[in-house]
Amino acid sequence: MSNLNNRFNSLNRISILAFYIVTVAFLLLANFSTINAVTNEAGDFAANSVLIQSAKDFSLWVGNYSRVGFNHPGPAILYVLAAGEVVFHDWLHLVDFPFAGQIIAVAFYNAFWITMAFIGFHRLTQSTLIALASVSVLSLMLGLIDYSFFNGIWMPHMYLFPFVVAMMAIARVIDGKTDSLQALAISPGFLINGHVSFVGVLGVMLIAAIAGNYLIFRGRSRSDRIVA
Repeated sequence: MSNLNNRFNSLNRISILAFYIVTVAFLLLANFSTINAVTNEAGDFAANSVLIQSAKDFSLWVGNYSRVGFNHPGPAILYVLAAGEVVFHDWLHLVDFPFAGQIIAVAFYNAFWITMAFIGFHRLTQSTLIALASVSVLSLMLGLIDYSFFNGIWMPHMYLFPFVVAMMAIARVIDGKTDSLQALAISPGFLINGHVSFVGVLGVMLIAAIAGNYLIFRGRSRSDRIVA
């Protein structure tokens, strides 16, 4: 019985990939009507589509345009949207409008971060069942608050899931664990690319996390301390 429980509670690449694929499928199915609708960009979406044309030939080096008159630090999210437009509209011709390709990319993008959150919950709980339940409750709560967190292509909606992953990774730092450092690098990278304010927000939080780790584990085993 213990071997069965250990096998169930362990995560491998196949189970993670399966979770990701199922999540992508659910998001695409839920957004099927929007993907197939007649879509013409306006406002922020049109401004982003102009930038995406540069991303399609890898010449984009700035982020989305800010309402206060400058571009945000980096184009990471715009390159994700550009990939969706290139693959699903330009190459495969699965959608009639370029913007629909961007919307498909949002499903793959959000599924990636939801999968990262699932992995984070598993690291916190060491239980696949509890991790599935936790990510399900999180998804239900966010869906009740604003379903656009899952299918919205507005930039603030696309910050939510990487921010969740960043918070979970920072929590692991406080606990003295280094198994989420890759997530801690990738998620703030996307957030800072998307909005300059995350430089200060995440910087302060990371400093506080390291200080908290030091204070909590001061005088204990060095293996639990990020700072010796």
